[in-house]
Amino acid sequence: MTLLALVLGSLALPAQEPFAKISVRGNELYAGGEELLLVSVGYTHDRPGQDYSDPMAHKEFGYDLIDLDLQRIREGGFNAIRTWALIDEELLALAQKRGLWVIGGIRTERNIDPGNEPAIRDAVATVAAAARVYSRHPNTAMLM
Repeated sequence: MTLLALVLGSLALPAQEPFAKISVRGNELYAGGEELLLVSVGYTHDRPGQDYSDPMAHKEFGYDLIDLDLQRIREGGFNAIRTWALIDEELLALAQKRGLWVIGGIRTERNIDPGNEPAIRDAVATVAAAARVYSRHPNTAMLM
C-alpha cells in the first residue's frame, strides 16, 4: 500500500446516507444533508497486455478481479473512483456494492471546430448516451 493510501485511509470521512442525492451549495458538494468529500482514485479495468479499447467482456479476466480491485480501493480509504470513459454497467454496479461513488468520464473529441455541426451533434449524442447510462446508477457523483 502506498503512503498516500495510508494517509488517506486515516481520514475520517463523514458518514452519509449511502448514495443520497447530490447537490451543490456554494462551493461544496452535498449528499443528502451532509457535506460530501470525494476521495477518489483513477480506475480502469484494463489488465497488463489487454488493449484498453477492448470491450468489458473479458477473455481471461472476470468481474471477480474488478470486484477485488474495488474492495481494495474502498479498504484503502477511498470513497470514489474516477473513470476516463463510460464503463460497463456491471462495473458501476460493483462500485455501488463496494460503497464507491463514480466520477464518470465521457470520452469525446476535445477540439471541435465550432462550425462543424456534425461533429458537435456527435459529441452531444455521445454525452447524452453516456449520461443516460450513468443516471441509472445512484452512485454516480458527477460526469466529466
